Amino acid sequence: MVFTAIILNVFVAERVTYFAKKSFALPEIVMLIIAALVIILVAFILKSKNVTSKSNKWINMASVLLFLILLYISLSIYFIPGWDSGAVLDDAKQMIFGVIPDGDYYSMCPNQRMLLLVDYYICRVNYYFGVLDSRDGLMMIVLVQCILFAVTGRVLYAVICDLFGIVYFAWTGWGLFVLMFAISGWVVVPYTDELGILLPVLVFRVYQVMGEKKRAVRLVGWVAIAVLSYFGYQLKPMILVATIAIVIAELLYVIKGFDKDRIKEKMIGALSVALIFVVIFAISSVLFTKAFARTGIEVDDSKGLGPMHMIMMGLNYGRDGAYLWDDVKFSKSIEDPKERERAEIEVIKERMEAYGMSGFLWHLARKAMVDFNDGSFAWGVEGNFYNVVLEEKNGKMCPRLRDLFYDTGSNYKYLLLVEQILWLGTLALMSLCAFIKKSKLNTAFITSAIGMFLFVLIFEARARYLIVFIPVFIIIAISGLEWLCSVMMYKSKKKI
Repeated sequence: MVFTAIILNVFVAERVTYFAKKSFALPEIVMLIIAALVIILVAFILKSKNVTSKSNKWINMASVLLFLILLYISLSIYFIPGWDSGAVLDDAKQMIFGVIPDGDYYSMCPNQRMLLLVDYYICRVNYYFGVLDSRDGLMMIVLVQCILFAVTGRVLYAVICDLFGIVYFAWTGWGLFVLMFAISGWVVVPYTDELGILLPVLVFRVYQVMGEKKRAVRLVGWVAIAVLSYFGYQLKPMILVATIAIVIAELLYVIKGFDKDRIKEKMIGALSVALIFVVIFAISSVLFTKAFARTGIEVDDSKGLGPMHMIMMGLNYGRDGAYLWDDVKFSKSIEDPKERERAEIEVIKERMEAYGMSGFLWHLARKAMVDFNDGSFAWGVEGNFYNVVLEEKNGKMCPRLRDLFYDTGSNYKYLLLVEQILWLGTLALMSLCAFIKKSKLNTAFITSAIGMFLFVLIFEARARYLIVFIPVFIIIAISGLEWLCSVMMYKSKKKI
């Protein structure tokens, strides 16, 4: 119902003006029809494919090739961004020379502390060993992100391959990831969305591999999930949605298969997992706090803008729930954290009353358009996006690639059109998830996707926030495609 509602929202979006709305070369309905035709064509091709060989040679070669292509594109188009991405990068570069950044920003935005540490250590490695355009460390971060994108595609392939046992579906998922997002330009933006893209799908991969194996193996798996979850939470809080979805799936299947004779065993298992998370999070928190303290940046946790601030901002009318500086100034002006939270709750109540029920539902619909009707995932939307455009590396391919990838280029509209069609096709296939095979893993996938839907609907709106879950969305979409193929195959046999 959720994903069907998102698709239906697309039909309205073309006739509505909303924040950060993108203009496409074709009408929404035409793009959706093209996406549907592509889905049917792919399903028709795949419906009789049942090759189960899991040779890793070709996907490994494809992953290396993807890395090299991304690296070449990056060297041609990368730029120094503005907004938060560039601000944190500048601080990281200054820290190498002993300049301690002002702590106000990191007090207000504690989730940027992990990004600062990652940028700092990568820039520090670049300072000593940098080779690729190493003047400021940015290209070294981009290099790391190229690796992460290639590895993410490889892990995505492995998840789908083990999920269905058919390599053609795995290749389809990998190809969708490459065309819809990997080769999109985002790889050159040094930010949490790109650095965190591997983590949700890797969490699910660990969960998939440990399956129903022996207790010792599962405990090791839970330790790995806990470590990845903590790191992911510090980098991008919504990454934790993947772990929460897994826990919900586990609980649902415990309730579904409730067995009085095994209740003691189940309780011990649940307590063991809970203890693992508590211990790992406690140790990781101490280590992370000490690591950040070594930077010398003085932070005041009482200045941190919490969940109520994000909910308040998500209710602003002027920008359909997207970032609003006036809301930030309002929260910053109140020093006492308890008083600030009370004031934010009052604003939330005022905005809810001003909307009324019908107005609130329309506000949510507009937020859904901001979040889900953009196949570029808000590329170019952030303020001062291309802060410094670097000199061209050559006179032929470099300007052509920039003309294609920069949203100011004359050919960008074609790239955006392809991305939007593929994104609409992904959403359409996700709406078929109600029919796919029921399992703990599939339940976790779908629950995490719905969790992300609720996250961007409740908190600040921005299509960019969906980036870390694109691989998970693709897995659900391929599950819908597999179901469609099975239906077509069944009907073909029935005719015979």
